Amino acid sequence: MCGMETAAKVVSGKLMDILNWNAHTYNILSLLTLAVSMALLPLAKTVTHVLTFSAFYGYAMGVQSLCFIIITPKLTHPDDSKYAVTYLFGALSISGGVGPGVAAWIFDLTRSYHLAFFITGGCFACAACLGILIQLLALRNANMTYDSVLTANERVQLRECTVDNSTDMPKTGETESIQFLTVV
Repeated sequence: MCGMETAAKVVSGKLMDILNWNAHTYNILSLLTLAVSMALLPLAKTVTHVLTFSAFYGYAMGVQSLCFIIITPKLTHPDDSKYAVTYLFGALSISGGVGPGVAAWIFDLTRSYHLAFFITGGCFACAACLGILIQLLALRNANMTYDSVLTANERVQLRECTVDNSTDMPKTGETESIQFLTVV
């Protein structure tokens, strides 16, 4: 599992850079992979099934931690990004301490860990849905900002400026005329 997580960070990082993949979408896909693998783990009957779970779970965890490192600095001021990533991973480690206690409590109630894995898979699925909701809200806010820019464009005036073709510097004289948009 640890090897797949490390491989996922390296391979996914390169793929995201080369193919210009969206980190938010990739994060949601990794959360869904975690949800499915956690929900299917109780059904594992052989060592091959458990190794397959380990591979998918490790790869998805590697992708998710990579996406956290990419997404978090975009949400904060660049000077505060190292603190934001630190606090985020600190908050994520809380589940490592609380989760086993909750799983033991569920085992005490049901005498089976199956329900604990199903609940964990459901929590990952809810996290993926929350990620989709956050992405939709971010797009809506971006569109609202774009709409406010469009209303400001109603007050646009054209300003004449001449440009010398050889130097691309503003100049008077025998050059062609272009127009620049300025917001008043």
